Amino acid sequence: MFLQSGRPHIYLPTNKEEKSGGILSERVSYETKIDTIRPAHKPALDDEDMKSVTLETFTVVADRPKLKISTVRNGKINLTFLMTVPKAFMDNRWQIVLTPHLINGDQTSALPPVVLKGSQFKKVQDEEFAKFAKFEKDIIDPSDYDKKFFDQKKHSLFTKNLQHKYLDHYTAEYKRLQDYQAWKHIAEVRIMNANARREGRYYQRLNDKAIEMLGSAYNDDLYGLDSSKVHRGFSGRYNEEHRKNYLDKKLSTLTVDKVPKNYRKYFEKNFTLDSLKNKSLTEKDSANIAKHTYFFKDIAQNESKIKNKDTHRRHLVRFPEVENPALSDSIRTGKDFVYLYSQDIDVTEDLQRKLSVIVETRVTAMDQSSWHQGGVDTLNFIVSGMNDLVDKTLISRLDEADQAIYQQGLDRLAVRDYRGALNIINQYPDYNSAVCLAALGYNDQAIMLLDRITATGKADYLRAIVYARMKKLEEAKESLLSAARKESTLAFKVEIEPEFAVLLETYPELQEQLENIGDGLDEM
Repeated sequence: MFLQSGRPHIYLPTNKEEKSGGILSERVSYETKIDTIRPAHKPALDDEDMKSVTLETFTVVADRPKLKISTVRNGKINLTFLMTVPKAFMDNRWQIVLTPHLINGDQTSALPPVVLKGSQFKKVQDEEFAKFAKFEKDIIDPSDYDKKFFDQKKHSLFTKNLQHKYLDHYTAEYKRLQDYQAWKHIAEVRIMNANARREGRYYQRLNDKAIEMLGSAYNDDLYGLDSSKVHRGFSGRYNEEHRKNYLDKKLSTLTVDKVPKNYRKYFEKNFTLDSLKNKSLTEKDSANIAKHTYFFKDIAQNESKIKNKDTHRRHLVRFPEVENPALSDSIRTGKDFVYLYSQDIDVTEDLQRKLSVIVETRVTAMDQSSWHQGGVDTLNFIVSGMNDLVDKTLISRLDEADQAIYQQGLDRLAVRDYRGALNIINQYPDYNSAVCLAALGYNDQAIMLLDRITATGKADYLRAIVYARMKKLEEAKESLLSAARKESTLAFKVEIEPEFAVLLETYPELQEQLENIGDGLDEM
């Protein structure tokens, strides 16, 4: 490939190829410019479509600028050209990508490419995509981590051990509390018995004293003495306060210092068996444990696959698919490849009148070696829109203030903003208003306005366009001839108007009539 002179080319299609496919859009004229390498071959051209210019010893053969059926009426233009690739490039081990680039002023943008694949190349590519598809299938969605990466065995073992710990702790506490309750019962019984004995002895002695006091009192009564003094003395000494002071000193109580150290916490908090609370596993506990019982190594590997998916794709798929191709086809060995390329382009305010197209070629082999060639052929397209029919001289009829407003409408027309222009220019209904109406498809309104204004050459030409759209071919023909007679240059614009395609087919003699008018040979 590096040692041969053949290469892909792009050409403007001949009449034959035009009819076999593709209608160019918005009044586009174009020409072919051969830059550095002379083409190995070129589609045959009719004699009328060719001209030769001899420059010393180098002859340039170029297409005469052809006016294609085109329209900007729907906000788009269409680029149509012929791509050819010599059969030397048609190898089953290769992929060929032809990428047209549109040059609009200082801006360059890629158009949808044409992709050709050899059978062996495609087989390798399909195998690589199958490997990557398997890689993608093995990636686990994060929403499925609970199913795929949850360590149920580890979770169950941990929760089971925790439940056993809770049980063992409760059992141990229960046994200690039981022992404490048993000890406390014995201690309290002993103290109660000792206190009962002490209290009994106290009351025994007290009552013995009382008997002695009563004996003395009765003797005093027997001898006529006052016994009340004996009673008062006894009651004053052995009163309730005496009893309380005596018993408080003698009676025992269960205090913390008498409790064994291992029971003191129960005694201080007055624990009973009903006070014992057990620990149990809750759903919240289970969820908290679950957060830490996954196969985190496997998750990390899976997350790495997700994060570095593009890197894996690059390693597994050496030959990625070319995105959004205009055509994806198989290589047919032993034959040249010829394709009529057609692409719609949006009409924007920054769209230049002159557009250029070059094609970049890249050939990739199964071993990843490649051959690249930048654009060599250059196709130039001259965009001719409805706004070409604008009559800028109409502004001169207005005063200075209105001219400033009208100029805004002309500025909108210059960038093909017909609706915006109509909103301004319609204040001054004239021929340019009719241009806006026709561009927006308001055919009836355009004819009504044209009927009310001076019938200039451009006005008749616009009328012919609208009539042709409305299928009024006879009226269109007469208007077109009238326009050419008033402005002979209009006779040469006919071929670039899509509306006149049917008109020229219906009236085969019309083309010659117009050419005669343009050449000054018209017989009125």
